[in-house]
Amino acid sequence: MCSNSNKAHPRPVYCQLSSSPFFRSVKAFAGEEMPPMVGTCPTASLHQKWYPVWKANKYFFRGKLCPNEVSLKNQLGLPAKYKQPFVVMLPPPNITGSLHLGHALTVSLQDTLVRWQGMLGRDVLWVPGCDHAGIATQVVLEKHLMQTTGKNRHQLGQEEFLRAAWEWKDSKESCIYDQLQKLGVALDWDCSVFTMSKDMSHSVVQAFIMLHDRGLIYRKPRPVNYCPALQSVISDIEVDHWKVTGPTETVIPGHDEPVMFGQMFDVAYPLVFPDGSTPSSGEHIVVSTTRPETIPADTAIMVHPQDHRYKHLIGKKAQIPCRPDRSIPIIADAAVDPAIGTGAVKVTPGLSAVDYAVGQRHHLPVMSNILRDGTLDSSVPSLQGLPRLSARGAMLSLLEERGLLRAVRPHAQTVPRCSRTGDVVETLVQKQWFVRVREMAERSCRAVENGDLLIDPPSQRNVWTTWMKQTQHEDWCISRQIWWGHRVPMYRIRHAADTEPLKGAGPLADDDGEVWLAAESETQALDKAAEMLGRSAELLRAEQDPDVLDTWFSSALFPFASLGWPWQSARLSRYYPTSVLVTGQDILFFWVARMVMLGTELTGQLPFKRVQLHGLICDSKGVKMSKSRGNVIDPMILIDSEYRAAASKSSHNTDPLYSHSSQNKSSTELSSQDPSSPAKSSPKQAEDKKSDHPTNVASNTTGLDLPFVGPDVLRMALLSTSLFSDHVQFGPKELDSFSKLPNKMWQSVKFLRMSCDRIKCRELLPLHKLTQDLGVMERWLLHHTGSLVSTADGALRSCNTALLITAFTTLWKSVLCDVFLEAVKPCIDVHSSLEVPDCAVESLKGPEMQYGDAVTSMSVMAHCMTTALLCIAPVMPHLAEELYHCMPTVAGSPKKPSIFAEAYPQHAMWHQWEDISVARQVDAWLEVVAAARSLKAAHGAAQKRASGVLYSECPHLTAAQRGTELSSVACHLAQLSAIEIIYGKNPEGCVQASLVTPAGENSVLHLNIPGVDVEQQAARLEKRLAKLARQLSVAKKYEWSNTEKINKLSNELQHTQRLKESLQELILRQRRPTS
Repeated sequence: MCSNSNKAHPRPVYCQLSSSPFFRSVKAFAGEEMPPMVGTCPTASLHQKWYPVWKANKYFFRGKLCPNEVSLKNQLGLPAKYKQPFVVMLPPPNITGSLHLGHALTVSLQDTLVRWQGMLGRDVLWVPGCDHAGIATQVVLEKHLMQTTGKNRHQLGQEEFLRAAWEWKDSKESCIYDQLQKLGVALDWDCSVFTMSKDMSHSVVQAFIMLHDRGLIYRKPRPVNYCPALQSVISDIEVDHWKVTGPTETVIPGHDEPVMFGQMFDVAYPLVFPDGSTPSSGEHIVVSTTRPETIPADTAIMVHPQDHRYKHLIGKKAQIPCRPDRSIPIIADAAVDPAIGTGAVKVTPGLSAVDYAVGQRHHLPVMSNILRDGTLDSSVPSLQGLPRLSARGAMLSLLEERGLLRAVRPHAQTVPRCSRTGDVVETLVQKQWFVRVREMAERSCRAVENGDLLIDPPSQRNVWTTWMKQTQHEDWCISRQIWWGHRVPMYRIRHAADTEPLKGAGPLADDDGEVWLAAESETQALDKAAEMLGRSAELLRAEQDPDVLDTWFSSALFPFASLGWPWQSARLSRYYPTSVLVTGQDILFFWVARMVMLGTELTGQLPFKRVQLHGLICDSKGVKMSKSRGNVIDPMILIDSEYRAAASKSSHNTDPLYSHSSQNKSSTELSSQDPSSPAKSSPKQAEDKKSDHPTNVASNTTGLDLPFVGPDVLRMALLSTSLFSDHVQFGPKELDSFSKLPNKMWQSVKFLRMSCDRIKCRELLPLHKLTQDLGVMERWLLHHTGSLVSTADGALRSCNTALLITAFTTLWKSVLCDVFLEAVKPCIDVHSSLEVPDCAVESLKGPEMQYGDAVTSMSVMAHCMTTALLCIAPVMPHLAEELYHCMPTVAGSPKKPSIFAEAYPQHAMWHQWEDISVARQVDAWLEVVAAARSLKAAHGAAQKRASGVLYSECPHLTAAQRGTELSSVACHLAQLSAIEIIYGKNPEGCVQASLVTPAGENSVLHLNIPGVDVEQQAARLEKRLAKLARQLSVAKKYEWSNTEKINKLSNELQHTQRLKESLQELILRQRRPTS
């Protein structure tokens, strides 16, 4: 504690600056003259003022800001780990559309960490980039080209389509980077990476070849997710699971009529004798299925081994309906649920992953009647060429004609659908390229279990372990049948004169004996083939696989490939592995897990030491944002005035360049309706939407109904949420909480400057010269500032930005503005009226003058404001930078060219100012002020001056030390003419109110309020009590949803009851005859 200490306090230690051109060029902003402060906070112009300065002068090369790292470490007492660089990779946004709130949340958190670490003096590197997003980009671009040219990609041709794709990339990448800059992020733009750049392509090819040469990549027929509309394999994250509870029609791409889902069909399969004939009795087995159109590809009928209904049929055969030339066995397997349908199911290994596993166990053949374009083959001639789902009705008609369709019933089911096209995803068994992940998954699992890789929040660690153990049995399919992406660097070797592939054996051949080689080019492939096969390269030719790699494959290499891998450069050795990865929980497995697996396999190191996951951004009701729900908020509408003005002219644009909002590597939920149409809302949902967004849907999908707040407020609002829950709720209330904060901060600094002008103070005093002059309120403010510094340090270490923001707003609004500013105004008024020469402050000191008190207050206020700005600068950089340069000058401590050249406040520099006794004493008096204000307001005398008597046994209120100063402050804040403190006496004849001090001891405040009609006030309180009782009764009927409201009403009811009783006692005393 420092309340009675005369020890001089050291001034804060700042980073030493280099002679970088940046510091010379910002003289216009950081010169001797403070910038003017006129009117309200210019939120809209702060970004335009500061970001170009930061960027043009290479501000984001952190090493140039604080070169004397060792000196800084010694001065601040920082751990040795701060000598290491702090490296972060931006999760590269897809080039499919503009940024959304999920991106804004991620980059705001990353930027906060980056700026904080830079202010600690570390060498910081934050690498930006964009992802080519193969399938997503191809789908959006093809829609755009269809709208603008009337041609699809096949009509354009591959060469022309790829040329258009690169033009699209340039446009969208520029747009995304521009939007990131508008958020104020401190990315190192000289290091930006595109996942299909020349260097990245080289890294991808080398990674593939290494993995293939190690036997970790192979080609084999296996079940895959296949989208007929794309005619390509897709990843699990691109599969949405659409749940229907009964018969539901929806539109499916490639089908002229809506398709019905949510039905189960019972189909009779005639039994056959071993010779292939059918019993004359017509004996059959009835099978339940939701996919009758796939019956021609069945290879077995499956029943449960303990199902007594079918035990006698196990081992027999049945004829496939519509295919009398084929019969299939009836097998027993525990995978069947006897309670569903008839208890007998058809097995189609070529069209179901579950059936494929059954087929492997029972050695069943793999067949499929669905072609790559989604139509049926010639197995049933009358159905050939029909879209598979449209053929369902034709198949049912055939079955019904033959008397084999026995029943149709409603059935709840989950339909897999492609998030990119809306088509139904088929499981097809195809030859694809796969990565063996078993060993890599085991290593990744151990890394978390051993603590080598830290995943936060901790709840996600068990999720990680469970998934990694499951994925050990599911190899990763990495090939896609699209045009936009990295070509698979595999070459099939043929004889130069033959059309058939070269057949071989051993490690060079796949299951069909075809020879494939991994190579960087066709020439290298031929040279390798000639060497391995012992033949001349002239006798061979190589054909590259036309498929491209899964986007996640190149994304998984991003942490090290973006730093120059596989070349062993100084940059790679300096900045790899990276420090922390910040991203959403929804891509923990699709991206994070694959980065860890490939990073450890290819570099021998984990790609990062820590993974910080945040939840999925949702509206204020906890519902995921989507355009169909009308609850999407476009962040650019809130922070870019020009963008907002353009959007307001047209709230809807059909060009996918603007209207497509793609979640970066994130799945999209589907409602039980057609995902291409808006979801219907219940009356309750409509009311909820109305309360959150009071304008129409077109406005709601952009955020035009919300106020313009600027990047700093948006960042603060996002980072104040519960980031690490599964769903991050965000809406108007979160924005409203901070929309007025910038102007409050602006006006506070303006008050400080005006006060300095009024008392003719040209330079404020450093803290170490103020130790003996500090009053109780100054010590109280310093104590709370020290608490903020302590909280800020711990909050940023744990990425708990909400804790930092709460501590900052409490200090600035509740401590500084609500109390300290008001408390020092009388002192400013008195001293500004004195005739004081405009000279140095030191000459004005003296026992006969109190002018120094005002200077002391302003000096302390300036130091605490500056420290608070330093603490919050990583969160709201533009406003902090502006206000930092607007602050009055402190003697002997010139401003740095940028607030980010200052050292981040450390607890070691501020713990000396922590004084619990001062805090408790001031807080106790603030309880008195609050009680007086409440009591005056309750009797309709808020603006009237009153005198008071305080009965208390609390030492914080009755102590002589600082008592006079604090009672004067309390009188000013509560508008009391005087207040008397009495120990152990309870005077009569005045209004009473009870309060509890922070020490827990009861105190009673008595006020004499002139002109109050106590009987009239008693009647008013009686009415108020009746109203509160009615409201409480209604709230208790819905207690499950009104707990907070019930508590609030109960407390107000008790308070009002005490006021009423106090008035009634006063009335009785006034009516009692005097003796």
